[in-house]
Amino acid sequence: MAYDSSNINPAVPSFPSRAAAVTPGPTTFDPSVIYAGTAGNVSVTTEGGSTVTFAVQAGGVIPVRVVAVTAASASALVRIY
Repeated sequence: MAYDSSNINPAVPSFPSRAAAVTPGPTTFDPSVIYAGTAGNVSVTTEGGSTVTFAVQAGGVIPVRVVAVTAASASALVRIY
């Protein structure tokens, strides 16, 4: 089967181009995936408004669009956007 690229929107990048450290708290940011440098729990608010806590291993990525990290026992958190 041939690859169909007709549904690709050039205005939406395929891969993130930026990263920034995250400090847990009430601050919101543009939708991002979160990388955790150490193991622990990370409580987030998703782009859809859900609040959920993920148990992550060191080097783990939270594979949802996150707009806030509200609490964390994991450290070295980075938002990738």
